[in-house]
Amino acid sequence: MSYSIVFVMDKSGSMVSMGNEPIDGLNNFYEEQKKVCEFNSTLIFFNEKVTFVHKNKSSKDLENITSEDYVPSGMTALYDAIGTGIDYQRSIKTDNVIFVILTDGLENSSQEYTKKSIKELTGKMETEYKWKFMYLGANQDSFAVGEGLGFRNTTNFDATPLGCHSLMRGISDTVSQCISK
Repeated sequence: MSYSIVFVMDKSGSMVSMGNEPIDGLNNFYEEQKKVCEFNSTLIFFNEKVTFVHKNKSSKDLENITSEDYVPSGMTALYDAIGTGIDYQRSIKTDNVIFVILTDGLENSSQEYTKKSIKELTGKMETEYKWKFMYLGANQDSFAVGEGLGFRNTTNFDATPLGCHSLMRGISDTVSQCISK
């Protein structure tokens, strides 16, 4: 069975407080998933702009992300990042999608998508296509925010390097369990 992991990571200015841990954690996450099975990865970084780092890339071809790839700055276009990722993944018609969102801040600059449109999209993808969504948030009530966006799987983390480190280790285990079922 083929899997696709979409990882949407905040790179707004507030993420600078976590040091290198978002990148180290992401690289470790990918290495751990490679031990479970082959998969395709789409990686999106966002601040007020949404940037694809790679699209539907085979796990065999993934390279480590560096601090030059990830320079936190700007605002938080959370809805645009989620919506853009969903729309891209739908356009390539992949099955078995695990969609992970990591942010330390609340929405404050999206132009294309709204809370309502994201909730409709995530609901449709979960119901009709059995996608799995995971919302990981700091500096907010992640459970309330995630629920408002239609996510059932949410986690809070401390917006510190240690908090991010612990979160990334835990989410790697959770995704591995989803894939191995």
